[in-house]
Order: sequence, then structure tokens, then C-alpha cells
Amino acid sequence: MLDTTANAVPPTLGGAIGGIWSQLADIAVDIDVISKRFQEQTNKIHFLNIAASGLADANSKTGEVAELAQQVSGTVGDLTDSSRLTLQGAKAEIQALVDGVRRTEGHMQALVAALSRVGNVADRIEFIARQTRMLALNATIEAARAGEMGKGFAVVASEVKALAGQTSDATQMIASTIGELAQLSNRVAEENTASLGRVDSVLNATDELGDAVDDPQTLFSLLGSHIEEIVSTGRSGETDRRQVASAITDISANIQSETEHLADANSVMEKLLAETEGLIELSHMEGIELPDASFIRYAQDYAAKVSALFEQAVDGGEIALDDLFDEAYRPIEGTDPQQLLTRFSTFTDRVLPPLQEGLLKADSRVIFCAAVDRNGYLPTHNLKYSQPQRPGDVAWNAANSRTRRIFDDPAGLAAARNRKPFSLKTYRRDMGGGTMAMVKDLSAPIVVKGRHWGGFRIGYV
Repeated sequence: MLDTTANAVPPTLGGAIGGIWSQLADIAVDIDVISKRFQEQTNKIHFLNIAASGLADANSKTGEVAELAQQVSGTVGDLTDSSRLTLQGAKAEIQALVDGVRRTEGHMQALVAALSRVGNVADRIEFIARQTRMLALNATIEAARAGEMGKGFAVVASEVKALAGQTSDATQMIASTIGELAQLSNRVAEENTASLGRVDSVLNATDELGDAVDDPQTLFSLLGSHIEEIVSTGRSGETDRRQVASAITDISANIQSETEHLADANSVMEKLLAETEGLIELSHMEGIELPDASFIRYAQDYAAKVSALFEQAVDGGEIALDDLFDEAYRPIEGTDPQQLLTRFSTFTDRVLPPLQEGLLKADSRVIFCAAVDRNGYLPTHNLKYSQPQRPGDVAWNAANSRTRRIFDDPAGLAAARNRKPFSLKTYRRDMGGGTMAMVKDLSAPIVVKGRHWGGFRIGYV
């Protein structure tokens, strides 16, 4: 039993634990989303890296071709009519050169846009790092107040604080590199835009070549003049393009490293959430009033109600005990995601909806509530999640036809197989439209005739 002094502490300690857990949940969602976005940017940077290297090589080869053409144009003034085929080939080479310059412009525009997106991601990660440092400080303070119960929590909070510092340093380095690369890319983009103006004149010149083929002197005068423009433009931009390719290679390596760093952050955050969940369970057993206390009571009360319903049905001959514990899950043909039937599915369809729908109406914070068997099979979901499937629309089905499915993910199995008075887990749920939310999942065991049938799950935010 707690002493008089301790009895004065629980409300404050319970509120602090619940508050920290809520903050952790929010930050965990942010880190998860940023990790996925960062991975997407890493993939884009990887392709840009390949494209930039190829672009630099192509520009180098283009410059060599243009210089060679310039040398040739200076010595062909005395060519005869037999040079017509050679001139036609030169026209084709110039056209290819023009196309290359236009492709360069497109690549640079894509590069500038990608850098802007990566910069936004780096800013968001820095914001999360600041949040995480503040959270770690709060967690350390509250862990000290929690005494022995908070020791494991304090260790993980220290890890989070160190990780936040590393994340902040890395993102500042990336932001600096992105800034330099963005300036360089903009300069190259401006040069390429100017080059496109010259490209138009080169294209016009290639048309003039056809008209001038009967006048070699005029032809080579035009050819020499425009090739000189190409050579000059290529030389002026070659250094910048090489620098862009090198900078992209560097930032690609940095972003890959930071992606791995964020994966570590995700792992530590999951560990910290698990520690907090354990602390909440321990606090409840010690009699400390927590913000989630009402949901704990919901889970336990409704699990007891389901147990009573099932036992009454068995006693009344409505369903055999063996049928209630049936594990021969039979696939429903044509469903995607896969739905299944058991010998107790139609029974639960009759008895569970009034109970489950009543809890949904009683508390708007509850997202879902349902009984699952020990393997994670959910025979009868809430009405809003039990709509008929739409053939071929997997995404819609996954969100709206969640009944008669097995949820054997870590959170689902933890709820299904838990035999403690209650179990608390946290996981990310897609709320639609690309919005992710951290959902708290409370469950309590359902026991029928002394046998563990499964659990009653309550998801809430």
C-alpha cells in the first residue's frame, strides 16, 4: 500500500506519465512519416546522382564533338560537291547537340525542384529533433519523480536525448550542403536558359544548311560561326556541371546516412514507447490514477460482458463450446484483402453488434472496439468497418471492410494473446488522405468456461 505522502503524488505522476506518452506518440508519428519521406527523397537523389554523372559525361563528350567540328569547319573551305554527304552528317550531329542542351535544361529544372523538397524535409527533421530534446528533458524529470518505476524510462530518455542531438547536427550539415548546391544549381540553370537562346539560333542555322548546300563557302561560314557559339557555351558551363555532379554525389551519401539515422531514431522511439506502456500498466496496478483509466475500465468491463454472453450462449445450447473455439478459418472466395469464416462467425454477428456499437456511441474518442480470438481473427467488426467489399478496390476494402479478417500484426497479436488484466499498445493508423495518427490500443482478455478465447480491443485517440 502507498503511504500518505505517496497518495498525494499519484494524480500528478499519473498525469505526467500520460502527458509524456501522448507527446511520444505524436513525435513517433512525425518520425515515421519523415522517415518515409526521407527514404523517398533518398531514392530521388540516387536517380539524380546517376543522371548528373551521365549529364556531366555527356556534356564532356558533346564539347569534344563540338571542338572537333570547329577544327573541321576551319579547313573545309576548299571542299567540292562530293562533301554533301558529310555535310548532311554534320547537320545531324548539330541536331543531336541541340537536343542534348535541351535535355540539360530539363535535368537542371528537376534538380532544383528536388533540392527544394529535400530542404523542406531537413527543416522538418530539425523541428522534430528540437521536440525530441524537449521531450527527453521532460521524461528525465518525470522519471526522477517516479523513483524506482522510472529507472528504465530514464535510460531510454537519455538515449533519445543523445539521438536528437545527433539528428540535429546531421540535418544542419545537410541543410548547409543543400544551400550550397541549390545556389550552384540555380547558376547552372541560368546558364542553361541562356544556352537555349543560342540553341534556337543553331536550330535555325541547321535549316539554312539545307539551302546553302550548293554554296560551300556560305555553308562553312555559317557552320563555323554557330559551332563556335556551341563550344563557347559548353566550356563556360562544364566546370559548374562537374561541380553539381560532385555535390549531388556528396549529398546523396549524406542523405543515405541520415536515412539510416532516422531508422535508428524510429527504433529508439519504439523502445521508449514500450517503456512508457509498461510504466502505465505498473502505475495502474499501484493505484495511480491515469488519464487512460476510463479506457482501461472500458476494456475490462466489455471483455467481461462478452465472456458472459458467450458462456450464456453455450449454456443455452445456442452454440457448442468447440464451435466457439473453432480455428478452421475458411477463406471467402473473391475477397481482397482476404476475409474468412469460422463456425462461430454468424453467431458473433448476432450477439456482438449491440454491445460494440453501444460503446462507440458512448464515447466519441473510441475509433473502434471489437472482440478478437486468440489468433487475431476479428469475426464481427463495428458496422462502419463491415461494409461489403468492392471488387478490385483493395485500398477501399482495407479501410471499410475490416470484418472477418485476421490481424496478426504485433499490436493485434499482443491484444489477442494477452492474459494480464489489460494490455496497452501503440501503433500508427492510416486515417485516410495520407494522414497518420498514433492510436492507443487497450485490450482485456475474454475467458469462456475457464479457457482463454481472445481479447476485447478498444482503439482510441
